[in-house]
Amino acid sequence: MENQDIKIGFIGGGKMAEAIIGALLNSRKAAAHSIFVSDLSAERRKKLKHDYGINAYSRNTVIPDQANIVFLAVKPQQMEQVLTELGTKLNEKHLVISIAAGKTLGFLEKLMPESRVVRVMPNLPCVIQCGMSVFCSGRRVHAADQRMVHQLLASFGNVVELPEDKMDAVTALSGSGPAFMAALLQCFINGAVALGLSKENALLLAVQTMHGTARLIQEKDIAPDELIESVTSPGGTTAAGRDVLENSDVCDVIARTLEAAAARSRELSS
Repeated sequence: MENQDIKIGFIGGGKMAEAIIGALLNSRKAAAHSIFVSDLSAERRKKLKHDYGINAYSRNTVIPDQANIVFLAVKPQQMEQVLTELGTKLNEKHLVISIAAGKTLGFLEKLMPESRVVRVMPNLPCVIQCGMSVFCSGRRVHAADQRMVHQLLASFGNVVELPEDKMDAVTALSGSGPAFMAALLQCFINGAVALGLSKENALLLAVQTMHGTARLIQEKDIAPDELIESVTSPGGTTAAGRDVLENSDVCDVIARTLEAAAARSRELSS
């Protein structure tokens, strides 16, 4: 499928859909006139049409008639109702990309028995083209579809394909992860304020330190434990802090946090 032939539809026009639409336009993977979105909210439709110049509709059933690639961007709890409403409108001509947490390929293919279905877990940093997306492919998806999915998802960050049995862990780590990492960041900010820094300075220092550490690990291909040791001097400040951190139950708490999120992902699939 050539880029000029791509017509992309979004069923659901929420924040994730908007982030993907913005990234597709910024990367020129698609033109505004070839993007179609449906949403029940008149306010959302007006905003998306005004901000991005795309086509917006109140009825989901319009989208399959307009698009050959369809993003399902509704809440997991609404998915069955939406797909039942669409009936056979999603058929063999459609590559369908679901970003709903927990909804399995089996569930989706049962409701769309002719479509080529891909399941994706993106995350919120795709808003700034710094996202992490993981996808798995359904039974009818072929190599050209996989290349197209990778190309579209790469417009807003890194992409990897994994087997579906890894998706609950992916949902917990990269899907929900921004909230967990922001919670840890807030702990650092609160601790720094208790030491006498202003909230503004603590925020600046904490955010830049987290950002710089992540970039350093990624760009220099340094293992986290290697970075830890490189910052630590015997008897120094980092060693004193590590003594508290590593003798706490922080690792167990984080592991249980991820397990709770993964368990909820599994529940949403049923």
